[in-house]
Amino acid sequence: NNILDLGCGDGIITHKLLEIDESMTATLIDGSEDMLNKAKERLQGYDNVNFIKASFQNVIEKGLPARDYDFTVSSMAIHHLAMNDKRELFRLIHSRLNTGGYFMNIDVLLAPSEALDNWYMKIWEEWMDDKRAELGALDEPSADVIRRYKDAEENKPDTLDSQLNALRDIGFKDADCFYKYGIFAIYGGKKQDKAEKGKTNESV
Repeated sequence: NNILDLGCGDGIITHKLLEIDESMTATLIDGSEDMLNKAKERLQGYDNVNFIKASFQNVIEKGLPARDYDFTVSSMAIHHLAMNDKRELFRLIHSRLNTGGYFMNIDVLLAPSEALDNWYMKIWEEWMDDKRAELGALDEPSADVIRRYKDAEENKPDTLDSQLNALRDIGFKDADCFYKYGIFAIYGGKKQDKAEKGKTNESV
């Protein structure tokens, strides 16, 4: 099986997947040389991994590597793209998935209302406070972390509905949210095969 890790960071997601099945082949893409070096260090015991230095903008402009994947994953990265660029990246991901392959994104979302945003920020702050108390940490206050997140221009989260609708419009089947806690979610979908697509068309 071929997996693609977009915005791979230090390679922790791919590492977890290879621990489950080390026969998989993995391609890791990140725009940061430092992050790729950390990923290479983490995955140095595996021969079936390939590293590519490219930002999401590079990927959108030049396309993904010319191979097909069974599973594409991204974690805490796609929210740096505006919605139009998210949609184009989703289209590229879909085009490079084998039929029956899955895409999964672990990321932050934009709350659909101010009331929900206030609530989500509150439970995020409470979660960080609990973790700090548990670990005895005395670093940056939780409220400052949230303020820094909201002030950062590179953060461009969109609502869950807008991203799921984009996946469905592109052709993903069973596009859904698989886990959600406040602004944090795991969502994705499957590239349906021709038989499934035919059944869908017949039922319309």
